[in-house]
Amino acid sequence: AYTGARVGEIAQLRKQDVRETGDHWRIVITPEAGTVKSNEAREVPLHPHLLEQGFVEFVKAAPEGYLFLRPNPRTGDVLGPMIGVKNRVREFVREFVTDPNVQPNHAWRHLFITRSRAVGLDQELRRMIAITTERSPCPSPLPSLRVYEAARPEPVGRVCRYHTHRCRRGRGFRPAPPTVVQVLL
Repeated sequence: AYTGARVGEIAQLRKQDVRETGDHWRIVITPEAGTVKSNEAREVPLHPHLLEQGFVEFVKAAPEGYLFLRPNPRTGDVLGPMIGVKNRVREFVREFVTDPNVQPNHAWRHLFITRSRAVGLDQELRRMIAITTERSPCPSPLPSLRVYEAARPEPVGRVCRYHTHRCRRGRGFRPAPPTVVQVLL
């Protein structure tokens, strides 16, 4: 919900896809890691709340390779394992989102777009981050996210924070990575 990315794009993140540029952390969503709907790599800035919860420390402590899935040991395929992760995330979230008319995995993407719109995040920036089909008055190719961020520092941090039971108790990625990874794997 902090990235605007598809659940599958997050599921196939690799350690090398989490990068620091200057004093900003970002993830790179790339077809080199697996399926990407646009078939083009894009950079997504990490929300400060993810950093505060220890996501970067989780990544630094992780072994090389995929963070949330295990490729097929015989073929190296990630599509099947990625679908498995998406299904387990959906099952987990269904315990809390019981409305059958809501698709929770897809809804997070729309929640990011809605909340970023509410805090005035520029339409072009929303399109760059989430690769949406939002209509733009200027249908030109998207500029580099780095160039755009240089002109408008810290825009993603304006998107409001989500407070979960874990976050309020000061837990997040730090004490729970094995549990989170076990649920996903």
